Amino acid sequence: SDKIKVYFEQVRKFLSGEISRVSFIPEGYPDFAKVENDTFLTTQGIKLPINQVKEQWQRLAQIQPNEQICGYTFNGIQNNILSIGCHRFRLAHLKTLLNN
Repeated sequence: SDKIKVYFEQVRKFLSGEISRVSFIPEGYPDFAKVENDTFLTTQGIKLPINQVKEQWQRLAQIQPNEQICGYTFNGIQNNILSIGCHRFRLAHLKTLLNN
């Protein structure tokens, strides 16, 4: 559909730095993130210090549902999708971004 094409084009622009957030994320599609200047940025416009995000990433296995992480509620992991607040990230994407 056209909305899906727009979404993927906006994700490409977000990841390349042309835009700061994606305006529409279709139901069932993931969020993306990137790291710029020690800041973790998401497609929904959230900005967090990368050191805080990496610290929480290291303790992911111990985090319980409904626990607060960097001010957002951890909802859990299901089908290789990490859910926190209204964000849904593919675990593989976060591993690539944060395991370095």
